[in-house]
Amino acid sequence: MLRTLFTPGLPWFRGKLEEWNASEKAKEGKVEMEVLDNWGLLALQGPAAATYLQALTSFDL
Repeated sequence: MLRTLFTPGLPWFRGKLEEWNASEKAKEGKVEMEVLDNWGLLALQGPAAATYLQALTSFDL
């Protein structure tokens, strides 16, 4: 079900990855994508990620 909902966005996302990888920014590192059936991932990343997530858990991040 989720695959059906999100599949139309994959061509757009792939295009953005190709733009990045063809740009000067790719010198910092190329971006790769792998589509997995029956898997999901939600990531909050960046320098302030732990600060935001700490409010949601008692576990010391």
